[in-house]
Amino acid sequence: MTQTRSKAREEKKGGNDVSSKKRANRRGTSNRNTTTPKSSAKTKKSKSKAKTSSKSKKSKAETIKKSVLPEFAPLNTPLRRRLQTLTVSMHWGILIFSIWVALFLLYLPLTRWPMVAYLTYIAFTKNPRAGGRWTPWVRRLSWWKYFSDFFPTKLIKTHDLDPNKQYLFGVHPHGIISYGPFINIGTEAQGWMDKFPGVIPRLCTLNLNVNLPFGRELILGLGFVSCNKESINYLLEHRTNHAPCLVVGGAQEALYASKGDHKLVLQRRKGFVKLAIKHGASLVPVYTFGENEVYHLHHPASKIVKKIDSFMKRNLGFSAPIFSGRGIFQYSYGILPFRVPLTTVVGAPISTVKNTNPSQTEIERVHKQYMDGLIVLFNMYKDQYAREGEMLEIVE
Repeated sequence: MTQTRSKAREEKKGGNDVSSKKRANRRGTSNRNTTTPKSSAKTKKSKSKAKTSSKSKKSKAETIKKSVLPEFAPLNTPLRRRLQTLTVSMHWGILIFSIWVALFLLYLPLTRWPMVAYLTYIAFTKNPRAGGRWTPWVRRLSWWKYFSDFFPTKLIKTHDLDPNKQYLFGVHPHGIISYGPFINIGTEAQGWMDKFPGVIPRLCTLNLNVNLPFGRELILGLGFVSCNKESINYLLEHRTNHAPCLVVGGAQEALYASKGDHKLVLQRRKGFVKLAIKHGASLVPVYTFGENEVYHLHHPASKIVKKIDSFMKRNLGFSAPIFSGRGIFQYSYGILPFRVPLTTVVGAPISTVKNTNPSQTEIERVHKQYMDGLIVLFNMYKDQYAREGEMLEIVE
């Protein structure tokens, strides 16, 4: 009996120990269950922070790479687009080629004196100021079509023009290079003569361009003339259906050629209005949408740069805006223009009464009519070819 009682007591103690162990285990597990969510939340937060920091570092690295490293053209670029880029690059190549070839020929003994004779002819000829040349087949060269498709460009006619009347076209804006007027008016890439039969456009350019060795032969063949008063007077007096096309804003307007801006230098430019009244020529406003976007214009705050710019405008006739474009095989850096659509719109003619000695009030009146007509032309097409909220501003 005593043995059985002692065994029962031992079994009870063992059972109590087991139950106490189970309770301790339960408490431990409950404690672990209560502490693990907090630690897991902390770990999750730390992991998410690490991920976001790594992502931000990667995004910063990517932006730095994009800002520094150029974006190269893909290898599978179609041949037609390659040809378009080539024709536009030749526009700059002609300038560099002309200068270097002239210097090289002056250096060689066999070609030195013929080159001197050629330069003497350029210095004394009055051809660019006396009507220039007009070579239709040069305007119809097929490579101008590739040049046009690079942007691409477009020419819009709003009114018919009588070929028996005299016209003076005011072209806006100047932009950096004036690619729109060059291709849409200076060549037949967009069919100027089909849209305006009998009206021969004669773009006015800097004396530097018409005096550049070798390169001048190309632009004279396109019908370009010097942009001085003598040249415009000659065309209006002696060539009835030859219409001077003057970029009114000139070098000063190039400094406003920023993306999204439509700022014109026109308020004090009244000389072309006086010339039109003297010859009884109708004034035709022309505006090119997209001209101010083919390059990125940079505005340096340095006083030295501003002094150099004003010196060049005063002595050479053109400004030196600091700009950047794209390259031949990459899209980030270079002097080639960006592929931006250029749409040249030719407005309604503003008739004038011939008066060889117009008064200032008459010039002011016609000038105001011209500005109003240009603003109407811009507002008519800004919804199609300008961004929302962009307006035309006459700043000078």
